[in-house]
Amino acid sequence: MRQLREKLQQANQRLKRDYPEPVLIYQQRGTAAGTAWLQRWEIRLNPVLLLENQQAFIDEVVPHELAHLLVWKHFGRVAPHGKEWKWMMENVLDVPARRTCLLYT
Repeated sequence: MRQLREKLQQANQRLKRDYPEPVLIYQQRGTAAGTAWLQRWEIRLNPVLLLENQQAFIDEVVPHELAHLLVWKHFGRVAPHGKEWKWMMENVLDVPARRTCLLYT
């Protein structure tokens, strides 16, 4: 939660916006680490993978999913990992833009 709040605050300052904190739900299943539910302004995280890979979630998964929400609010519907998402990750959130996280490296 702390990483989510810090990255959201950083994004709001850099984008000069006041986006609200998304709902965080620990109900993602299967092999996906997380998903962003745009219309619900919600991030779902996989609790099993979170327990096994806490640092990767903090460093990569949470900012990755937050970037999807921010891109949707800021630009509208665009390609999921397109130039807008990459820009949001690298220039706003200061996180390398990887389409998949490095959970098992």
